[in-house]
Amino acid sequence: MPTLLLLSYLPLGVFVAILQRHIMRKVKWSQRVIKQPGEVTHKNIGLPDRLLRLTIAIVVLVYGLWVGSELAVVIAGYTFYEALAKWCGLYALVGRNTCPIN
Repeated sequence: MPTLLLLSYLPLGVFVAILQRHIMRKVKWSQRVIKQPGEVTHKNIGLPDRLLRLTIAIVVLVYGLWVGSELAVVIAGYTFYEALAKWCGLYALVGRNTCPIN
């Protein structure tokens, strides 16, 4: 599969991450995610975790482009979003927070 076509899957991963965050906010999945009605979700990923996720996203993106895997490119987009938004849905569900300042 051509590289440019594979890169078109990157926004899908970002969309999935944004959709997950939106659903968790609307459904009030966990009290750790939303404390007051209308309050936005807190950041729960610190700098070391963000750098690790960014590195993983780059590695997975290169792998996906190398072997032609659409799923790997989508996962890379999802991981890029987590690193940029400083928010992880799994961390929110289990109550983990590695960010020193919310």
